[in-house]
Amino acid sequence: MGFELKLVISSPVSPGERAAITAAAVARWPFCRGPRDAAACPDRVVFAPPELTSYLHRREEYDRAVSLSYQVQEGLPEWSRAFPMVTFAFIEADCFGGDCECYGYCCRDGQVFKDGENLVGLAAGVGIEIAGDFAPLVRGFFAGRGSGGFE
Repeated sequence: MGFELKLVISSPVSPGERAAITAAAVARWPFCRGPRDAAACPDRVVFAPPELTSYLHRREEYDRAVSLSYQVQEGLPEWSRAFPMVTFAFIEADCFGGDCECYGYCCRDGQVFKDGENLVGLAAGVGIEIAGDFAPLVRGFFAGRGSGGFE
């Protein structure tokens, strides 16, 4: 069985920056989810709008989840201006049978770059070298309903 999700991950930040950026993300997008394990990616900000896997939603809920995810996708570059020294990757993942097709963009201080890149390129944009599984794309990484949580 597959899943479809979008997520945001930052370049490395200090614990204080992580707390401030996470608080700002929650204030802007209160519907987003963080990692199930608070200790996951301790030097980065990681959050995700509602998962878009269709079997998690009734039709009207699915349409709302899509709308919410686009709010993050469209708003992230402008929002990133508040943190001009931090790079953010917006990653869309459509996973089935252990294989994921990923694409997205990186942004920093309001400017989009690496648009249309694959997972390896996007991860490199925020200083991550992928060797094996990418934790935010493993089932159960994010809290709440979806990604294996189904809460």
